[in-house]
Amino acid sequence: VRNIENESHAETVYSIAFESMLEKGWSWFRVISEYENETSFHQVLKIQGFVNDFCVYSDPGAKEPTRKDMGWAHIIEDIPIGQYVSLYPESDIASLTSLRGRGDDFKSWVTGEYIRVAEYYYVEFDPAQLVQLVDGSGVWKEDIEEIDDIYFNKKTKEPVPVQFDEDGKTIERESRRRRVKWAKINAVEILEGNDDKTAGSDMKATWIPLIMVAGRERFVRGQRRLSGMVRHNREVQRGYNYLVTGFVEGVALAPKAPYIAAAGQIEQYKTIWDTLNTKNWPVLPYDPVTKDTQAVPPPQRQSFEPPIQALGQGIAQFDSMIKAGFNISDSALGKRGSQESGKAMLLGKEHSDSGNMNWIDNLSRAKVHCGDVIIDLAASRY
Repeated sequence: VRNIENESHAETVYSIAFESMLEKGWSWFRVISEYENETSFHQVLKIQGFVNDFCVYSDPGAKEPTRKDMGWAHIIEDIPIGQYVSLYPESDIASLTSLRGRGDDFKSWVTGEYIRVAEYYYVEFDPAQLVQLVDGSGVWKEDIEEIDDIYFNKKTKEPVPVQFDEDGKTIERESRRRRVKWAKINAVEILEGNDDKTAGSDMKATWIPLIMVAGRERFVRGQRRLSGMVRHNREVQRGYNYLVTGFVEGVALAPKAPYIAAAGQIEQYKTIWDTLNTKNWPVLPYDPVTKDTQAVPPPQRQSFEPPIQALGQGIAQFDSMIKAGFNISDSALGKRGSQESGKAMLLGKEHSDSGNMNWIDNLSRAKVHCGDVIIDLAASRY
């Protein structure tokens, strides 16, 4: 499993999936099987992420955090028409004539430039007989065979320790065998699947190899709701943005030399007063003006300051609210207070880590299930 992770650069896949989960509440990655190269007959398993998680549609009835119990899933891809025709030249909708005819009925699947195809995973349950082993586990009866009163695995030819009852018969019970199948489809036909393209091909797997990294899960009026880390901080962020915008506007719009002058005082010296903020004039001349035989005071500087201090306090308050919403303290960000010791900073960091442990746990669950999927798929190849 570690080798498959290293060859797949799985840490990058995990990081991108984790970041996407924090942003919107969920993300996906999967395990695929492909040939080593163009000239090889050997297949290898790889962990693959998604550029767009919205291309995955899964069974809404699945309840597990990783959706390991889902019964079906689709992975949607829109392929340019030219590429589609080269990949599937015998397809029913590969010709332009067919596209015009069928496009009216399947507008979301066929457009003027793209044709939508989907990888379709689904689970089938077949009635099967289970045989008990000595250790209490079971093996499918169809996977073993009896030779000279000894049971062997049909594939590996290794002996199987079957448990017998008092009469010397195998202990069996009826069960259902879970089979995962895969097909590639368009709106009207199966493009890839079994030999006659009437159903999906058998993957010989227990689970659909799609793994969800789920965020915070809640049920609202009977419906599942997934949320990320930022969802409950949106209103606080809007308030923070509003105050920062007000701060920038207040500073930008504040005049550099606000003067109040009576009409007629500076008309003759308008050139000097217009360049007051760009040149350093030693004298600001003006004409005395009287009103009702009373001398009007000379031009006066308007001492107005925007409410920078109040805006700054509001920004700091909303900044603290954002950190509280994320369960992140200043010490966790490396900011040390004037009277804060190193031990106090360490405790603050541990508090932030424990407050956000649920997000990391969700990624860990996805990694564990990914390992189970890899082992299951690898075992089916041997």
